[in-house]
Amino acid sequence: DAVHVHRNMGLDGDSAIWFVAIEASDNSARDTNVKVWTLDLTELMSTKKTKKWKKTREFKMQSIWRLYAFRKKGLPRTEPRFPVWRQERGGGVLYMLLPRLNDRHGYLVGIHVGCSTSKMRIVSCRSLSVPWIDHPVVL
Repeated sequence: DAVHVHRNMGLDGDSAIWFVAIEASDNSARDTNVKVWTLDLTELMSTKKTKKWKKTREFKMQSIWRLYAFRKKGLPRTEPRFPVWRQERGGGVLYMLLPRLNDRHGYLVGIHVGCSTSKMRIVSCRSLSVPWIDHPVVL
């Protein structure tokens, strides 16, 4: 798939830039790795030497699949697409599209990613008909 399907970048207010990358595994979709980096813009304006990207979160999709709410909602165990990050108190929410296999439907899922995988939880889930499943999404 094209890079725009698995990577996204944006602003978090006026204080940070975020970058999300979904790295597919050759073995299985469950081994797909999701990484979130942030760059603190206030550090760019300071004289500090710590002006660099920081890895905020990293997890495998298998961690999401283990969630009780994931199974209860019957969400597809597919490789996520079109990630969007939103920083919140106590972590952040990662939105992504989980396509169903062999059709043009999917689920827009919001996952609160706390400071550890044990604190992850699904905060939103919406079934969508997605005619543009292979094209960029703007949320």
